[in-house]
Amino acid sequence: RSQIIKTDLRLRDYNRLHLMIATAGGAISFSGASMSSASLTTTGTPSGLSTTGVSSGISAGHSMSGQDQVIMAAQDIAFSLRQIGFDTVDRTQDADMVVLFSIGTVRYDPLAGWIADRAFIEFKDTKTGSVVCSIKANVQFITPTINTLVKKLVSEVKRYY
Repeated sequence: RSQIIKTDLRLRDYNRLHLMIATAGGAISFSGASMSSASLTTTGTPSGLSTTGVSSGISAGHSMSGQDQVIMAAQDIAFSLRQIGFDTVDRTQDADMVVLFSIGTVRYDPLAGWIADRAFIEFKDTKTGSVVCSIKANVQFITPTINTLVKKLVSEVKRYY
């Protein structure tokens, strides 16, 4: 869903954007794998017992941060906005508009990858502070991936450019 506040306005009227992460939530995902085997043999001999053993193992693991995924999503949005024709600037003072990016709790799904329930993007005029455009990537029956949410937001921005 999207809402353009000023119907006669096009986002291209505000060429220089400063992108900020307004709110975000991220989880930490841990994953690991292991494989091992062991063999132990004890044999009786005239002088006593003899034991031999063999063991081997492979182990791997890593942790991933949802916060890192949020930052990467914001970078993807900035890249896509530059492709549309916007110029992204580092300082709010240099911008015509501030773009606030907000995403729900980001978590890792072993089948789908990084997912989140929702995402918003809001364009605010830096001179007046008023909201010019607000876009929400809708919640779906199946929780969308972060990439899907970013693509939906950017496709809506293109409609108003």
